[in-house]
Amino acid sequence: MFKKLSFLFILIFLMMAALSLPALATNIVSTTDEDETVSNGDSFVDLSYDIYYEYSGTWTYTLIHEVVVTNSSKAMAFNVEVRVPLLDNNQPVYTTLIGEQCMSIPEKIITDEDGHRVAVYTLPYIYGSQTVILSQRYIVNASTLNYTFDRSNVADNYTDAELTALVGDMIQEDDVQSLDPTIIAFTQAAIGNITDPYLKARALFSAVNLYLDYSSDQADQSASAVLSRGSAYCQGYTNLYLACLRAAGIAARQQSGYLYLPAIHTTSNYVDPVNGRIYLNSLRHSWVEFFLPQIGWVAADPTFTYTYEINGDVQKIVDWSYFINIDPTRRYLFFREGSLNEESIDFTATGGNVSINFNAYLLPGTHWTSFNDLDGHWAQAAVTYCVQNGLFNGVSTNTFAPDQPMTRAMFVTVIGRLYKMLGGEIASDISAAALFSDVYTNAYYVDYLVWAVDNQLVNGYGNGKFGPDDEITREQMAKIITGFAQYIGENTLIYEGAYLNFTDSAKISAWAQTGAAYCSNSGIITGMPGNLFSPDTIATRAQVATIIQRTALILEK
Repeated sequence: MFKKLSFLFILIFLMMAALSLPALATNIVSTTDEDETVSNGDSFVDLSYDIYYEYSGTWTYTLIHEVVVTNSSKAMAFNVEVRVPLLDNNQPVYTTLIGEQCMSIPEKIITDEDGHRVAVYTLPYIYGSQTVILSQRYIVNASTLNYTFDRSNVADNYTDAELTALVGDMIQEDDVQSLDPTIIAFTQAAIGNITDPYLKARALFSAVNLYLDYSSDQADQSASAVLSRGSAYCQGYTNLYLACLRAAGIAARQQSGYLYLPAIHTTSNYVDPVNGRIYLNSLRHSWVEFFLPQIGWVAADPTFTYTYEINGDVQKIVDWSYFINIDPTRRYLFFREGSLNEESIDFTATGGNVSINFNAYLLPGTHWTSFNDLDGHWAQAAVTYCVQNGLFNGVSTNTFAPDQPMTRAMFVTVIGRLYKMLGGEIASDISAAALFSDVYTNAYYVDYLVWAVDNQLVNGYGNGKFGPDDEITREQMAKIITGFAQYIGENTLIYEGAYLNFTDSAKISAWAQTGAAYCSNSGIITGMPGNLFSPDTIATRAQVATIIQRTALILEK
């Protein structure tokens, strides 16, 4: 099980909350229409509202999850399948997912019966005494919030559209026993004759907060159990508050993730001294969001209470900064709606003795490689350069395919983008693409191809064919790069008839020899093992990225 926030942590927080923090940059959101999608089982209802909150202190973080799969037996384990929860797509307003990266690429990503995304990893085998780490990274913006709606003018009832959309957030669940008579009685005692949903939620927040004592005891955290016992940790506080809200007719949901307090959690107790990562395992947390009619979802965290002692008498005071407010002392790092614990990582295996351990970390800023399939690849730096400069794209959002062959159309596109990066402009007559019967005028590369043909950087095969999907060879690359260098003013004529000191120089086509000489002498295309130029070898995307980076650095000077 994950460790929960301790009572000592709460006391430390209360002391630190009084300290001043550095001023944070503020970005006030203007009042505009917002489209909010609310899920109701398999159906979705769009609820449109004016924006009712102001952002401030938006910081970027990298959330890292590591699932450590260990085979402690000396025997091999086979057919190991691990199902790892992924971050929910539907983010609350105070969190924005910038990017997601599975450092270990899952076999597939599915949606489970609760609507959550799950990465499925299949490991054919794990050797005895071997450990495998399955890592996921999320780049998120986390903000503080000031809710700006008029508290005195909240509608008493939901609209029909809201009721339809929110029905799943108003019913009893296993640990949220909103129909339990004792919870109904507790709720009624707290709200009395109040009809305003905002005031109901406020009264219930106070009642739950003052009634429960914080305890890290791993006892039953269901709403009924904690009401009977009078103690809970964050999960129990959340369940009881949810149950009371729903018993009062207010739609509410649980959010799970991490509560990060920058003033506290950047100290040595929480930071790995080697890599600077902040340990998050002990900062797992859950909190509540409830829906105010014709306003929207608002956050409230009932776990924290001011506690002090006078003459041996312990007193409690509600900390209202946790009710419909996220102040600059904290960031809620959302992961998913509903509960999340270590038991949600499922696995099966045949043989061996397989176990799972889970670790969560946080790094300020953005820390990831551009694509899932580049971690540790020899061309990673060159690919990053090309992607950052707009010369290359991946074959998908998370995949670069470094070892996939490069086509002639792709290469012409990259050269055209390089020209634009160096300050050039490309304005071609797309109709000129009709020169080639195998080129469509709406192809992604057509502007660059026509530009390259117009400026004699590339030629077709004859008979009206260009071969855009043919894989490009090393000697073809050398010729095009050399023509491009000459086009932007480099003197490449001095390499005509130059001696080529490659073992296979005789295999380089006559039309490519000047290109091979320029590229090899400039360090743009180096030889292959055995002092080979390998003119007919197909170039991969990784090799092209490296060659284009070298070309750019030479021609920029």
